[in-house]
Amino acid sequence: MTSFLDAANIYDGYVGLSLATTFEKVYLGHGALPSHPPEKVTHLASAGCQFLVSIEPSRTMTASEQTLLAKWLTSMNNSGIPYRVVLYSECNDKAFKTAADWFAYWSFYAPVDTTFGPMTMPWWNEYGSYLMHLINTGKITLGTINFAAKANGRTVDVINSATDPRIPMIKQMAQTVQAAARTAA
Repeated sequence: MTSFLDAANIYDGYVGLSLATTFEKVYLGHGALPSHPPEKVTHLASAGCQFLVSIEPSRTMTASEQTLLAKWLTSMNNSGIPYRVVLYSECNDKAFKTAADWFAYWSFYAPVDTTFGPMTMPWWNEYGSYLMHLINTGKITLGTINFAAKANGRTVDVINSATDPRIPMIKQMAQTVQAAARTAA
């Protein structure tokens, strides 16, 4: 495998749908806001892929980190790559002691980018069902999502084979998106 696009094509072959070349989640850990779009993003963008970028600015919440985030967002906007940003973690994750701690973190960085998405559930089938509900009620009008991350030496929910037990939910979500698109047309 020589590129992220090769990997996305392999994944699409596993699930039998064009998902990884259509929409990808990218995780940028603490201190990983580069001065230009990440390599994964530029490789896949050439195939028309859109992105959900999960970012993790410093939890010490400094003005310099807000500035770094603003510069990174400017580089992404100037690249013309279609993306949406979500802030690292969820309020019910182990990274924050309380939901109030997470909300303070979110509130500090949200003014830098008003497109930060909502909190989501970390459990796969519940998460998929939640997304399908949002699709069916018109709150998500286009797209699908894949929950997977490999960063900082950790692997979380990466799809490694065509027999992965999460693939049925991925297919259900894709079918729900396709049905909603047909209904809207």
